[in-house]
Amino acid sequence: MRELLDKYGVVVVEGMNDVLRLEELHIAATALCSNKPTDAQVQTLAKFARQSANNKVTLFPDCDEPGEAGFKDLLWKLAEQQVEVRLGWSSTMFDGRFRGMQPEEPTDEEWATLV
Repeated sequence: MRELLDKYGVVVVEGMNDVLRLEELHIAATALCSNKPTDAQVQTLAKFARQSANNKVTLFPDCDEPGEAGFKDLLWKLAEQQVEVRLGWSSTMFDGRFRGMQPEEPTDEEWATLV
């Protein structure tokens, strides 16, 4: 767990199925259970990033319009908390290869490309 937190920081996804899929890949993740973060979630993520993950967070939103819109807000709010925020993927990164996908959907080989 320590090695993963050092490497990726706190990995944030939208839903529990995404968390379960990442667990299969031995990547610890947490879910917002929404595409829009609450202020309390932002504060908790920032606190956890500072205390346990070298001040890093990696975001894996659903690669659709609502998912990305909600996580843009999360990215901004975490950056305002002076947390190092990284985007793991988007609908346009990787030549659009993952457009329309959710983090639970990529194959093991596709995840190897992402991480």
